[in-house]
Amino acid sequence: VISPFRANFGFAYTLGNLALISADYEYTDYSQMRFQENRYDRDLIEQLNGEIKSMYGASHMLRAGLEVKPIRQFAVRAGYNLTTAPQKEDMYGNALPVTCRHNASVGLGYDSNGSFFADLACRYRFTTKEKFMPYADYILDDDDNIVTPAPEIMNEHSLWKVYLTLGWRF
Repeated sequence: VISPFRANFGFAYTLGNLALISADYEYTDYSQMRFQENRYDRDLIEQLNGEIKSMYGASHMLRAGLEVKPIRQFAVRAGYNLTTAPQKEDMYGNALPVTCRHNASVGLGYDSNGSFFADLACRYRFTTKEKFMPYADYILDDDDNIVTPAPEIMNEHSLWKVYLTLGWRF
């Protein structure tokens, strides 16, 4: 399998010992993925590669973060991540709306003068609403015409997570 084309760009800037700002952008073109296998039917491989090219496109990922240290031992952090889905068509060739996954986070960090450190972070993840069919149309007549289509499901996902890290360096 040939992997998709991927490019990454980023920057970070520090404001002395007070703050750090960073941002990254990643572009991945999934339509460039290819199967290369000589042991299988060449026509089948070309068909699969054609389906990949028509069904998938680019995915964009944007990440941004900020860390502020009001005093040496404490850090306050915030971050954001946006990722777009690469699938542009369903299996029937119908255009799909662009769906996005968002992550937002905040956190606090403590680093003692000794070996102890602690981090507390909270992350909220949510997606745009998307319709999908959990399986292909399941009742067809003798001429392969759809008699009963598969149900469509409206999916909206959100999740809160809290992380606590405690550590000692030795």
